[in-house]
Amino acid sequence: MTRLDPNSSDILLRQTDQLPDQPSLWQKLKLNCQDKLWWPRLPLLLLMIYLLWQYLLNPNFNGGFLSGINLGIHETGHLLFFWTGEFFYVAGGTITQLAVPIGFTIGFWRQKDIFGSSFALSWLATNLFGVGTYAADARAQDLPLVSVASGTTIHDWNYLLGKLHLLNSDLAVGNLFHTLGYVTLVVAILFGTLLLYLMTTSPQKYDKIS
Repeated sequence: MTRLDPNSSDILLRQTDQLPDQPSLWQKLKLNCQDKLWWPRLPLLLLMIYLLWQYLLNPNFNGGFLSGINLGIHETGHLLFFWTGEFFYVAGGTITQLAVPIGFTIGFWRQKDIFGSSFALSWLATNLFGVGTYAADARAQDLPLVSVASGTTIHDWNYLLGKLHLLNSDLAVGNLFHTLGYVTLVVAILFGTLLLYLMTTSPQKYDKIS
């Protein structure tokens, strides 16, 4: 009787043939949308569309109820970066303001809450618009300033662009962030709309919001 070597190419070939094909991204999205209700998520999609409408009317729109949350995260960022030196202490507000919604986007995706990721992207967009408005104000300094620290309050972007010798480009920097905000928000809305569509057309064995 001939004994097969477990490491032989024939055995490896058979094992390879038995491996299931990896599902495509489209298949993963369809599977993710099965057994999920679309209508509890519809108000969030409508909110995303409302935000886009407001930003189209005025790119300096403050983001509505999200403005207070964004400001709180921004100020917390300064405290988190207090030990990094003056430049990153000042930049820490903006860094944290953008990093938190990015973290939520990744976190929702890893938990397979794909629609949650799209909404977190729209949250990121409101912060991009806020940063853009702040940066564009670097020379004019017309915006009211808020600080959690005592002492003289400085304009973050006046300081940052001054250090980078880009102060005269404040409007261009602001427009860049606004453009990124538009792109991010449109992507979030289109992705969210696609997901709701898949939820309405996918098999529903039972009602499940999560």
